[in-house]
Amino acid sequence: MSDRVGTEPPTKETLDGTAHLDSAKQAGAAIGRSIAHIEKVLTPENAARNALLLSLLALPPIGFLYLALRPNPRQIWAQRWPTITFIGLYQMALGRCVEIEGLEYLPQTGPVILAGNHINKTSMDGMLLGSKILVERGGLAKWVSIADPPGRTLKHFVRLLGTTEGVILPIHKGMTTKTIIQFLQNPEAFQRHQPILGIFPVGEADIDFEQHMAKPWHTSAAVAAVETGAAIVPFFCAGFAV
Repeated sequence: MSDRVGTEPPTKETLDGTAHLDSAKQAGAAIGRSIAHIEKVLTPENAARNALLLSLLALPPIGFLYLALRPNPRQIWAQRWPTITFIGLYQMALGRCVEIEGLEYLPQTGPVILAGNHINKTSMDGMLLGSKILVERGGLAKWVSIADPPGRTLKHFVRLLGTTEGVILPIHKGMTTKTIIQFLQNPEAFQRHQPILGIFPVGEADIDFEQHMAKPWHTSAAVAAVETGAAIVPFFCAGFAV
């Protein structure tokens, strides 16, 4: 994934159409490989999900954008493109394949800390829960992440989503509790009305729940809850891992 942002002047090849032809060939090859991969994993259990995901190719961009912005247009429009894309995808497809229960236990007002197990290395579990809260409550939660994760892709991901108004709260070493308290006590600085913060106290993903529970859990969330009066709402994830 490139760190460059912006546009470049058209080249001679672009002007005479050659570059467009090469891009079309590359795009066609990529789509072909994707379809071949889907065919390999097409089983009765995930056939419906794959069909929904393929149907996204036929949706006009304006319709996709409308679905993504609908829960809270002003707040979502302030997000970077990965957040907007994920929110749209969730509402169109993932929401029909992922079941999230118990949001009625989430306080309507005041600071909230969501704490639970972590089963997905790409943080898909946190994003799914956060997107569901957005749809039901109209507000974006933030999720704790280390500010300097290993790997160029993860670093780029945190940089895009770790802005003040973004869905990630970057944490620098030794600053976890302080950063969490700042968010919970001053949500307006992060363009939030109600501060809802998600955290995986173990700090790493593990599909085995017993092994996950046996690992040391960080205490920053508990300390921050005592300092701010935030309610701690536990959650449990099961069923998928990537």
